[in-house]
Amino acid sequence: SRRSDGSRRAETAEQAIEWIAAYFRRAAENDFVAGRSKRGPGHEGWRADIEYLLSKRGLKQVIEKTQERAA
Repeated sequence: SRRSDGSRRAETAEQAIEWIAAYFRRAAENDFVAGRSKRGPGHEGWRADIEYLLSKRGLKQVIEKTQERAA
């Protein structure tokens, strides 16, 4: 995956594994992404599954919704 500036998130396999682990920790710690917060009408049963978390949209959402905490 690449950052918004086009640079790679990892240059080595070790960096990639670290980034992936941090990404899933961020997702698990976020109440919205992890399904612990209230959902809007029509989305009450929605949860972030693995397909969503690995999609381009999911990656963007997790990164944006957890960016302040990771900084």
